[in-house]
Amino acid sequence: MVTLFVYNDKKLKETTDISGLGKMLHSGEVSVWLDLDKPSGEEIFVLDKVFNFHPLAIEDCLSDVESPKIDDFDSYLFMVLHAIDYGVKNEISTEELDLFLGKNFVVTVHKQEVFSINSTKERCRKNPEKTIGMGPQKLCHTIIDALVDNYLPLLEKLDDKMERLEDEMLENHDEDVLPKIMDVKKDATYLRRVMGPQRDTMNMLTKPDMVHISKYNKIYFRDIYDHLVRIYAMAEGSRDMAASALDLYLSIASNRMAEASNKMNQVMKTLAVVATLMMPLTLISGIYGMNFKDMPELTWKYGYFATLGLMVTIFVGMLIMMKKRKWF
Repeated sequence: MVTLFVYNDKKLKETTDISGLGKMLHSGEVSVWLDLDKPSGEEIFVLDKVFNFHPLAIEDCLSDVESPKIDDFDSYLFMVLHAIDYGVKNEISTEELDLFLGKNFVVTVHKQEVFSINSTKERCRKNPEKTIGMGPQKLCHTIIDALVDNYLPLLEKLDDKMERLEDEMLENHDEDVLPKIMDVKKDATYLRRVMGPQRDTMNMLTKPDMVHISKYNKIYFRDIYDHLVRIYAMAEGSRDMAASALDLYLSIASNRMAEASNKMNQVMKTLAVVATLMMPLTLISGIYGMNFKDMPELTWKYGYFATLGLMVTIFVGMLIMMKKRKWF
């Protein structure tokens, strides 16, 4: 889908017709923003036919570039940026945004819907003088600034999720908490990996040798860079928080396993004491349970009571001995 914004003589024109785009660009009297959303092969062809962009840059628009970057092609800049989306399944994904910045034009190419593009379009419609009317550099800043600002709600969601998981972990050490903690850590690490190169890309736009950005506008891109530095630090903090929560979870699990082991040892110790106390009694009862004919005690009148007394004496004696030796 093609959307073309043309700002000329303090008037904004929005259209999908790009037939006269080449003539407008050569006139140098207009500011143009061409947005290609899920472009077809014919729509991509305009990048070569009208703008004469480098084949390698066009190839990057057609393929997936994993890392943000910036290329200087003398008459224009080519940037690969990544917007972040937190989908309905609470899974983080990146949406590639390819951006060309020239003297009087901005061209954006993306295969998925990008929040910053949609919000900037609305701003252009409502207040063109303060967006596209300020020139392509200011329009480029507006797009990237909206893209970066969209990172903050995502990081806040991760922090809130981590706080809930910590409370859940301390109140009820549920095994389901562990994969949730690992998900947060994975998301924070992923954000950090995306934001690092993006931060470096914005820093390049503020360098003195970046002739495509005026000294006046470098200040605005410096502001984006500062935002990315803070957001990168927040992502790193979220990752560290998840790592600390993981360590806490493992510590709690280890302590609970140790407690369970101690309880089991105490049970086994008690059973061992009982078994030890019963062994001599079992031996005595076993001997006199054989009922051999010539056993002398079998005909003794007080043999039964004497045997019981002996068993009680042995039991009490062993009990006292174990108690003194603190076996239980």
